[in-house]
Amino acid sequence: MLFNRKHTIFILLPFIALAFSASVCSMVRVKPALSPLEQELSGFSYKKSAVLRKHPITVTYLKSPVEIPVAAQKDFPRIPLSEIFPPGTKKEKKVLLILVSDNRKMAIINDIVVKEGDAVDGGRVEKIEKNRILIKNKEGEEWLKIEQ
Repeated sequence: MLFNRKHTIFILLPFIALAFSASVCSMVRVKPALSPLEQELSGFSYKKSAVLRKHPITVTYLKSPVEIPVAAQKDFPRIPLSEIFPPGTKKEKKVLLILVSDNRKMAIINDIVVKEGDAVDGGRVEKIEKNRILIKNKEGEEWLKIEQ
């Protein structure tokens, strides 16, 4: 099959267009998107900077980031939190129900359903037996018996 001149032009046209586009792009100078100062800052590296001297500063007044209306501040009670919830008061653990079957051991402690391995009131349920539960925490271990 013989190519005629029209086919040859269509085959070479993409290569000619690509070469022409490359030469036009190399001649055109595009203004940089950054100003000279921004170009200088873009080369900043925090690794090159160092703190020469550290000075301790005491912050005396720091404004709250949350704005509270004056009316709300005036009506808000000034009772300390320790007065509302005294520190060190622990809730007593009450066992309400123990369920021990062939493949299931569950209990209800302080209205919470737990199984072996669950966390409850800062401790972990280690063992559930027919009439008592072993709870281990930072202080040690504690056996809880069902309420009669």
